[in-house]
Amino acid sequence: MMRTRLAAAVACGCLALTVAPAYAASGDPTSPATTSGDSLSSHGGGSSTPAKSTPIRTPQTYSPPPAPHDAVSPTPHVTIKPSGYFHVKVDPTGKKSLDGTWPDAAEVFTKAELAQALPGLSAVHVGDCHQVPTTKGRTSTHREMCTLTLGITGEPKNDPSRLVVDVRGFGTADVIGRRWSTELTQQLTRAEKRPGLYTFYQNGALGVVAGYTDGTTTRVLLAKGAVTGEIWFSGVGFTTLKSDYLASRKQYRTVIVPELVRLLAAKMAGPTS
Repeated sequence: MMRTRLAAAVACGCLALTVAPAYAASGDPTSPATTSGDSLSSHGGGSSTPAKSTPIRTPQTYSPPPAPHDAVSPTPHVTIKPSGYFHVKVDPTGKKSLDGTWPDAAEVFTKAELAQALPGLSAVHVGDCHQVPTTKGRTSTHREMCTLTLGITGEPKNDPSRLVVDVRGFGTADVIGRRWSTELTQQLTRAEKRPGLYTFYQNGALGVVAGYTDGTTTRVLLAKGAVTGEIWFSGVGFTTLKSDYLASRKQYRTVIVPELVRLLAAKMAGPTS
């Protein structure tokens, strides 16, 4: 079951960003699509054992649809060293969300990590965080959406760049994968009407299952073992990275975004030794 969340709108001068509704954070994102049936077993002279429930075997991994023909497989200019790693767990029955193991939106990217992609970074201020409603009247254990306001050398203090981090949810491969496929289909249709707006990555590129960006909002699909999840991040500003606006936004889209996507993959995978 999906969660609903109010869209987050971040204004930056004439630039406004809206983050689409997110999904349910309780046992909802991992709730099985079907229910198991009862079965009868015959023994000897026609006697039968009592009916008992048979667990559904859900797929352990998700294979995304083929990437578009113009999908890319970028090589990050910088490999960011993680400050820590994600330790997400999933309930295979789908009855519990285990959202207490999800990363907090305020901590998905640390100052030490962002400084490796943005050498002029001097400060990171966390604000506008939200814990979303879940089932049974409770809210998510961690903050699932936060805005990181960045202090970058050369940027006006009254108009700083920002990253909006949205932890969309984690769960079983079948539920999260089905959700990803639905969203991807919608975005591919939009991309056909807006050529040049999107950058789609080859499946498996940058160490993630799949990912793409519309230049502002980047959607990343992560997986480790039976755990599958989505994290989105949106960049507002980043207009002084180069000598002009267009070159700066291109730098954000083609250089910084792949570095951050690769960082998410590394944090999901965990330490290599």
